[in-house]
Amino acid sequence: MYWAWPHIKIGDKEYESWTARGELKQVFRRFTAQRADEQSAELGIENAWLVGNQPVMREEIRLRVRRSAGDARSIDVRAEWTPLEAPVTLSGAEGKSYGGFNFRFGSRKRPEITVPPDAELPADVTANEGRVSGDLLVTRLAWADFTGDFQGSSGPSGAAIFLHPQHPDFPPTWMARHYGLMSVGWPGVEPRTFAVG
Repeated sequence: MYWAWPHIKIGDKEYESWTARGELKQVFRRFTAQRADEQSAELGIENAWLVGNQPVMREEIRLRVRRSAGDARSIDVRAEWTPLEAPVTLSGAEGKSYGGFNFRFGSRKRPEITVPPDAELPADVTANEGRVSGDLLVTRLAWADFTGDFQGSSGPSGAAIFLHPQHPDFPPTWMARHYGLMSVGWPGVEPRTFAVG
């Protein structure tokens, strides 16, 4: 689970956080919450986006994990970003909409049938309108679920992502790929600029 964008504009310069190889770095600053008991846990984190040594964005993340039935867990994620010195413009990948909240899945088990070693293994993607047969690109969804047989598991498992109805631009555009990526592409392919503060 991570958040990253292929297009980030600060002032007149373009950056990206998708490959984590450019000038823009996301740096841990401090914990804002740490609590756990047998039924739930909460973790709050404040990070900074830096260009060189200059903070350009404050990132505040809150994760709350709760036990559900059986082996299931629910995880609430709240993320806030605040530009510090200059407006920040975010946008996702053209024609695909990845960029924003992302969930990648691990390797799946090889089937009993003969499949080339480099072949992508099928998995089940289900979204608000039912089961999906192909990849989803720039598709407005309120939720999506990815299920497969993963290495190390005794049977099918997976994860579903549900967006709160108060999420900006609800429902936002997504990209879901059967190889194991679900991406809530917000603000999507149309750039959005956020003012300082």
